[in-house]
Amino acid sequence: MTWPNVTVNQVNQLLGETNEVERTLLFIGTGSTNVGKTLAVNAQSDFDALLGDGDSPLKNDVLAAQANAGQNWWGFVHVLAADSEADAWVEAVKAAQVVCSVEGVVLSDDVSAKAIVNQAATLRSELTAKYGRWVWFILAVQGMQAEEAQADYLTRLSTLQDGIAEKAVQLVPRLWGNEPGVLAGRLCNRAVTIADSPARVKTGALLSMGSDELPKDGTGAVLELATLQALEAQRFSVPMWYPDYDGYYWSDGRTLDVEGGDYQSIETLRIVDKAARRVRLLAIGKIADRSLNSTPGSIAAHQTLFARPLREMSTAANINGVSFPGEVKPPQDGDITIVWKNKKAVDIYMDAELVHAEKISLDITDNTAAAQTRGVPDGWVDGDVSAEGELELSTKALKVIKARAQSAGSWRGIPELDFLFYAKAGNEETKVEAFGCKLVLNNLLDLDPKGGSLSTRKIKFLVTSPKFINIDGVPYLEAEATENLIG
Repeated sequence: MTWPNVTVNQVNQLLGETNEVERTLLFIGTGSTNVGKTLAVNAQSDFDALLGDGDSPLKNDVLAAQANAGQNWWGFVHVLAADSEADAWVEAVKAAQVVCSVEGVVLSDDVSAKAIVNQAATLRSELTAKYGRWVWFILAVQGMQAEEAQADYLTRLSTLQDGIAEKAVQLVPRLWGNEPGVLAGRLCNRAVTIADSPARVKTGALLSMGSDELPKDGTGAVLELATLQALEAQRFSVPMWYPDYDGYYWSDGRTLDVEGGDYQSIETLRIVDKAARRVRLLAIGKIADRSLNSTPGSIAAHQTLFARPLREMSTAANINGVSFPGEVKPPQDGDITIVWKNKKAVDIYMDAELVHAEKISLDITDNTAAAQTRGVPDGWVDGDVSAEGELELSTKALKVIKARAQSAGSWRGIPELDFLFYAKAGNEETKVEAFGCKLVLNNLLDLDPKGGSLSTRKIKFLVTSPKFINIDGVPYLEAEATENLIG
C-alpha cells in the first residue's frame, strides 16, 4: 500500500510577455566625444554632452530620428573614431550586442562603395546565426556633389546597388541632409504599428529634414520629383512630395530585395522578423521537452502554441483614436507546420502574410421569410444563408495571393482563408470576420489607357465555412443552425 501524500509542482508555461525589440535602433557614426562607447539615449538625453557641441551627420541623424519618432523614443548610439577603418562599424555592431538588442542599425557615415553594402548583408546573416537576432540596416548615401547634375547623380548611384540582393538593407541618399535619421524615426513612431509603411501620409509630414528648401544639384538646378522617382526605381529609399499638398512625405521603405521578392518594402520584413523572434523564444523553451513529440496530438497542440505570436500580432489596435488592423491576418490551419526530421531534430515552419486591399465588400443573403396562415403573417421560418464579397488588390498586393496559388499548384487550388475586416465611420467601428473564404478570380483586365490610377485586380470570394460570419465578435448564425457542423 502506498503512503498517502500530495505533490505540488510549479510549472512555467512560458506565457509571459517578452521585451519588445521593435522600434529600438543603434546609430553608428564618427565623432570626437565618447569614442568607442555604446550609449543609451532617449528624448531626455543631452546630445551636446554625449556627442559634442558641433554638428555631425551622426548627431543630426539621431536628433532627426527623435523628432520623427514622437513619444517614448529611445535607442543606442556608438561613436567611431574619425580615422576608423572602413569596416570598423561592423565590429562596433558586433561589440554592441553585449549591451543592446536592437531591431535595426543606422550607419550615418555616407556609403560610397558596394563593399559597405555587402558588409551589411553579411552582418545580418552573422547576427542571426550567432545570436538569433534579426536586424535590418539603413545606410546613408552621399548626396549630390559640386558640379554634379541630377542625371549624373543617378548614373553614379545606379552602380552602388547594382547586382546586390539583400532584403534587410535600405540605401538612403542625403539630399536634404538628415534623411537616414528621418526614416529611422518614422519607423520608430509608436503612433502606428510596424506593419504600417513609412509612406503613410496620415502619420504626418516629415520633420527635421536638414534643409527648409528644396535641394539643388551641383549645377544649381532644383531637385525634381522625377529624380526622386528614378532613385526609388533604382531601389533607393527617398522622400517625396505631392503637388498641391503641403509637406514632404516618404515614398516607400524600399529595400534591396530582388524584383518580385516578398520583402521589397521594409514593413513586410519587420513583421516576419518580429514573428521569428517570438517563435524562437517559444521553441527554446521546448528543447528536450518530451511533450513536443511526433504524435498527432503533440503536433496539433504545439501548432497552436507556436501560432500564439501570430494570434497576438493579428489583434487590432486603437492608437490615438485611430483604428489599426492587426499586423498579420489571424492564423489558420496550415500556417504552422511541424516536421520531425529525426527523433532529436524538428523543424517549425511559419506562414505570416500582410495584404493591403484597396477596396473590400461583403454581402449576406438571408432567405429567412415570414410564415403565413390563411394568407396572414404568422411568425417566420429560417431560410438558407450565403455570403460573398470582393477584394480589390493592387498588382503589388496580388503577388501575395499569387504565391499562394503557386504553392497550391493553381489559382483554384488556393485553400480557404479566414478574413478579418474593420469598418470605421467617425468614432464608430465594426469588426467583421468571414470564415472559410474561397477565392474566385474575376475581372482580370480593367485598365484605363489614360493611366493616372493604380492598376488593380478584383478577386471574388465565397464564404464556405459553417462558422460563417461574426460581427463584432457575435456570430451571425445561431448555435442551433450550425450544430454538428462546427467541430
